[in-house]
Amino acid sequence: MEHLEKIPAEAFDIMQYYYRSAHEPFIHCQIRCSHLDENCLKTAVDLSKRRIPLIGCSFDIAEHCWRQQNFTAEEIVSVVTVNSDTICDTGKYLVSSIDIFSEPQLKIFLIREQKSDTICFIMNHMICDGAGFKEYLYLLSNLYSECRKGLNTVCEFQANVRSMKPLLACFTFAEKIAILFSKPDVSNKHMSLTYPLQGDKVSPFIVTCCVPKDQFQAIKAAAKKRSATLNDMILTAYIRTLSKETGARHISIPCPVDLRKYISPDEKIGICNLTGNLICNVELRPDEKFDQTLKNISLQMQRQKSSVLCLKDPILLNFAFHALPEKVLSKLFQKFFTIPVLSYTNLGIINQSLLQFDGSTILDCFITGAIKYTPYFQISVSTYNDVCTLSCNMHGTPDDRKKIEHFLQGVHKELCSCRV
Repeated sequence: MEHLEKIPAEAFDIMQYYYRSAHEPFIHCQIRCSHLDENCLKTAVDLSKRRIPLIGCSFDIAEHCWRQQNFTAEEIVSVVTVNSDTICDTGKYLVSSIDIFSEPQLKIFLIREQKSDTICFIMNHMICDGAGFKEYLYLLSNLYSECRKGLNTVCEFQANVRSMKPLLACFTFAEKIAILFSKPDVSNKHMSLTYPLQGDKVSPFIVTCCVPKDQFQAIKAAAKKRSATLNDMILTAYIRTLSKETGARHISIPCPVDLRKYISPDEKIGICNLTGNLICNVELRPDEKFDQTLKNISLQMQRQKSSVLCLKDPILLNFAFHALPEKVLSKLFQKFFTIPVLSYTNLGIINQSLLQFDGSTILDCFITGAIKYTPYFQISVSTYNDVCTLSCNMHGTPDDRKKIEHFLQGVHKELCSCRV
């Protein structure tokens, strides 16, 4: 394959690659909408590869690079037609996997039912984080809309900047050294708490629980009244449910933070991974009320957001990635970059005005994270049209699925317990 063009990998690509011991590193998204034009969708996918060429690449770990392949939209987009008398299980398409070494890094299933379409996206997390994936959705829907209007040629895209250079450029050398030598929060790295599940590596599933618009608006109003963020509210509900389900009082959860916030708006950032972690470390008292847990979490998150500690691991990883060979880097990662057993990710609001497929109406949409292997456990959150979707993805048994359904209902109940 030496004749194929190579695109250098970045530090965050390798980090997601090493996370494969905990999960398949894929982002999943489902959109239900009125019928799409499948030919326009395929054209839009082909055009999007000009901006995000990694979609059409295979990954080469030995050389830390992506290799250009000749994958086409026909290999990325699969159209599934469902008979009118058949009930389609879209979940089996949503949990599809990708062979990152030999297949395109994106799979799309267009599931055609009698009155609507369901689009299932599976993208390699090595290409981008949740924020980057949303940018890809907006790009793809815009290209689709342009194609629908007969504009099958588009101007050249700007280069897709994927490195950490724009982020590192925001800090002086002295500031970067100070961040590297700052005291890390290791409270999460030695926690033994797990959410007990049996696990089954060959049986992936995604469980969702929707918070309807009226309830979600009430929860937002409750957060505002308490001078807390919506994310604080959901995190509080998650931690309280973990405590009730496991009996644990001391709970430590890493919470993702978008590092783009440190970068000047004038800097051009591409579709990439650019996420760090804050650590929410909570001690719950017996019979503690929701508001007290929320207050403790909110104050802690405010303190952490005002610091730059979340940059320590990304800067260290970037330095090691560029300084060390792969075999050494792999051992270093396993020793110093512990994968948290319990985690949480808020993929944020999906922008209705930016996600529009011309001629089609989106009925609902959610994005969720990787499908975990036990004992790793995570809930994901995304919001579209003021409907919040809680999700948990697992390789597990039917009993595991029932247990997770119960868990998400518990998070939902906790959220609804705190109203204005």
